Amino acid sequence: MLAREVYPKLGWKPPVALHHELLLGLRKPERGGLDEEEMQDMLISSKMSKSHPEAAIFIHDTEEEIEEKMKKAYCPAKEVNMNPVLQYVRLLIFHEKKEFRVERSEKFGGDIAFENYEELEKAYAEGKLHPADLKAAVARELNEMVKNVRAHFERRFGEIKSLLS
Repeated sequence: MLAREVYPKLGWKPPVALHHELLLGLRKPERGGLDEEEMQDMLISSKMSKSHPEAAIFIHDTEEEIEEKMKKAYCPAKEVNMNPVLQYVRLLIFHEKKEFRVERSEKFGGDIAFENYEELEKAYAEGKLHPADLKAAVARELNEMVKNVRAHFERRFGEIKSLLS
């Protein structure tokens, strides 16, 4: 917001600022009280932050880093409130796709696909979807979403590295 105020005074175009719902960090959220102010404090303190890199997904993370972070993510069975893994599906994956597919062993019911977030949330709340299967599917989708950006950074890093050699 400061840049939007200051840039015009410097003769520059103000930057465009896009805002969206805060993504939760992948750690267990801090629990607050029940009143609205304490709930807001809990949400803010639980947001994804660069100061906690182990609890955040970055566009330059490797596939393995995203998979590892997702494996460790807070995602209690049947719990849909304050669940960062489900939030990523709702805000990121269903924003980009019309279907969310979870691959799982035949002994656990085989692959399952969801056409909307509400179906997924209901199945998860009822225990029809295991957290490990959900996390693996989210990691796969996140890796797919960032692969082009990751490739760009890898190319640029390679170019810079060769210039410095």
